[in-house]
Amino acid sequence: MEKIVTASAQISKLVEILRISDLPSEEDRPTHPTRDSQGALLLANSYFALVSICHQTSPLGERRLEGIVDNVKLAGWDYLEGKFRWKIREEPQWASPEFWRALRPLDLSGLYEDPVFGKTLNRVNERALLLNDLGQRLMERGHSNVGESFDECRGIIGGDSGFLAFLKTFEAYKDPVMKKAHLFLAIMVRELGWAIQDPENLRSPVDYHEMRGHLRMGTLLIQDQRLASKVQRGLTLTEEEDCEIRSKIQAVNTFISNQTGLRVSVVHSLFWNLFRSCCHRLSNEAHCSGCGDSCNLLDRYKKLAIYKGRCLFSEFCKSAEKPDKIMEPPYAGHYY
Repeated sequence: MEKIVTASAQISKLVEILRISDLPSEEDRPTHPTRDSQGALLLANSYFALVSICHQTSPLGERRLEGIVDNVKLAGWDYLEGKFRWKIREEPQWASPEFWRALRPLDLSGLYEDPVFGKTLNRVNERALLLNDLGQRLMERGHSNVGESFDECRGIIGGDSGFLAFLKTFEAYKDPVMKKAHLFLAIMVRELGWAIQDPENLRSPVDYHEMRGHLRMGTLLIQDQRLASKVQRGLTLTEEEDCEIRSKIQAVNTFISNQTGLRVSVVHSLFWNLFRSCCHRLSNEAHCSGCGDSCNLLDRYKKLAIYKGRCLFSEFCKSAEKPDKIMEPPYAGHYY
């Protein structure tokens, strides 16, 4: 018996609603369709570094990463990205492998020290080590920019000599489900127009927001009673169990992409934004009945015809209105 199976009835409901959702096929983000300019080179390297340390920014039981950038309060990935990009405008060396190789934990901690919220970046030593490894290995390859490595792979991401295999040589990108690798590639396609020659090998990133959302919606059925009990009770999973759940979610997202004709990164973006905005960890704060004035779901999703002022999937979510919703299991690694 398989430990985890996909629930075809729930997935069919998702496919049906997304087919009629007029979901935009492209994200409303600025793009830089060339890598020739210095700014574009800095952009590629900055995201290569950012994604490498993009994990557990809102860990269970700890303070979330938050601060102010350009007079706007940000949290999680938004603050991680905003503050790093701000720093590179001031000091471009932060986007160079030479700088990453020598970066100290104190440097990284200082970058994310906010005058109002203080130091909220956790596991600074680990993140600094990942950046050290990033700089060292890229320099050993003789490259000053990650775009050179992509070009060396001729835009092919699959196979033993493809770009995904190259990314796995870095400690930060070793995740078997390749959350950071696929996230980085999706950003580069969107922002820099990287031309992937084998797009069928591009998968959905899967992090804790998507794990929580899919488990609550019921797109997965955990048939193994021991694993189901661990998830229900919020116990830490083994790496094998964690990867098995995320791999199933990744397969669900790929199936939905194929059935709707939406790019898999667009499907991921919808789920990630919806689950982190509307499907809060605390059951009584989930937007099953209504989003309210404080909902920070992006406008492009609120403008959809299927949006009725509440979570898009409330009508058929298995956890809607339930007082004790599943929370994603705690995770101590650096994969997502």
